[in-house]
Amino acid sequence: MGALCALSAVVPSFAFGAPRLGVALGIQAQFGLIALDGFIVACISGAVTAVAIELVHPDIRSTGASVLSLFQTSVIAGWVSDAWSPETALTVMPAFGLLAGGDTRLPRGHRLGDAPACRK
Repeated sequence: MGALCALSAVVPSFAFGAPRLGVALGIQAQFGLIALDGFIVACISGAVTAVAIELVHPDIRSTGASVLSLFQTSVIAGWVSDAWSPETALTVMPAFGLLAGGDTRLPRGHRLGDAPACRK
């Protein structure tokens, strides 16, 4: 899961940031990278959402799910785009995939102590 999150950060960053690195991508190549990233994100979005909802207390799961949905879509991207530029936002925003990849590893270490209580 973490590797897919990292890949979902690298692919679109390269698709939108290649000209800043001096690499000229054609329209077809850029579109292909964007489509590949769409496939990768579709593969991981359900698992990331499940992990996030599992970590929220059952009494407020619906609120947690709505906040997650809000921030997965446009809030952070809008802030970055307003602060810098849309091109920079499209290059920088995939870095949040790296944060998500690290976040998926947290439940393994932090929730193991809860396992005996769940079995009762």
